Amino acid sequence: MTRRQLGFWALSCTTIGLYLSMVGWSLPRIASAAGGVTPFDMRPTGYSYDDALAFLRAITPEGRDFYLSVQHRLDLVYPPLLGLSLGLALWHLLGPARAAIRIASIILCLAVTSTDLWENVQVAALLQLDPDAVGKEMVVRASTTTITKSLLTTLAISAMIVALMARALSRRRHEDNG
Repeated sequence: MTRRQLGFWALSCTTIGLYLSMVGWSLPRIASAAGGVTPFDMRPTGYSYDDALAFLRAITPEGRDFYLSVQHRLDLVYPPLLGLSLGLALWHLLGPARAAIRIASIILCLAVTSTDLWENVQVAALLQLDPDAVGKEMVVRASTTTITKSLLTTLAISAMIVALMARALSRRRHEDNG
């Protein structure tokens, strides 16, 4: 295994490990602190104004502090790691493709990263306010960003899966003909 490959796999394992720590530890802890109400980050289809207020009213002060500190620190690192992991994978897998397709895949990964980071900013703004001071427009913006992040992430991961399958098919054809 080359140094590049080793670096890619280390980056990918770190990204996956961080994701699993959030999904398996920090986000369930936040949900527990909110009486079982799902945190904003785990609602890929978004949330209504009433849903947001229900969460903000349910979460304990300790849970809110944990969300703003520990979870947001983890989620400050995760989006760039995910974008870099997906971007490198797509760049490599799309090697034989036209430059425009490879560049579009990198732009997609940058969009995944930026929308996830922007979601964090918007969620932090919601968490820092008293629930009665949260406006509907704030919730709509945050929810729309969550939905956009979810769609872009799904698109990027789907592109990577399709590229992996295409690469595997191409190798198989080459082996069968060779």
